Amino acid sequence: MLQSISLAAAAVSVPSLAEASDKISVTKAYNDASAGRSLLIDIRRPDEWKKTGIGKHAYAMSIQQHPSGPQGFLTELIKLTSGNRSKRVDLICARGGRSKSLQRRLLKLGYTNVNDVTEGMVGGWGKKGWIKTGLPTLNCATVQSCKKAAGL
Repeated sequence: MLQSISLAAAAVSVPSLAEASDKISVTKAYNDASAGRSLLIDIRRPDEWKKTGIGKHAYAMSIQQHPSGPQGFLTELIKLTSGNRSKRVDLICARGGRSKSLQRRLLKLGYTNVNDVTEGMVGGWGKKGWIKTGLPTLNCATVQSCKKAAGL
């Protein structure tokens, strides 16, 4: 049975989580997802997936436009992690802002191994990002093709 948790309830700012969070590079995220050491989740919107594709080995799960809202995102995350909140999850967005925000919320919900891929898909924080680094992407013409490419 799936646990019921609320992403909205975790929107509270928790400064003490800063030491528990990690920032990782796109190269580390790709290598670890390729080797099965982590779940890489692209949390961008479907229109962003369509424009750039998603990183190879990433799961396409929009936090902003999930068909079942934020609770649907969490339900899908629980399924992917088999309910194990210590399973490593790497979050990627366009430039690192949304992934950092979601990382803090998931840590507040008891997830203990959540990483922010700070460069994002298109670069940010003085870094090149997934695409300019030359890491492989999967093209996504539709949301369903992104989900299928990601194995969802």
